[in-house]
Amino acid sequence: MFVIDEVIRHQGQWNKLNNIKFAVQWAGYEDEDEESWANLKRNIVIREYMRQRNLQKYMPKQYS
Repeated sequence: MFVIDEVIRHQGQWNKLNNIKFAVQWAGYEDEDEESWANLKRNIVIREYMRQRNLQKYMPKQYS
């Protein structure tokens, strides 16, 4: 199991959620990694990142 330490940024168009990429810092690793929404949609850290930036309207209801 991998744990996200920090979400650094995101890029892409919110109207195409599957095209959104998140730059994340994994706990215990130095390099940042780019991951898609599809890989992270169940992760609480990503959902909190979106809430903090008032992006929750783009989250499908089952993940909000």
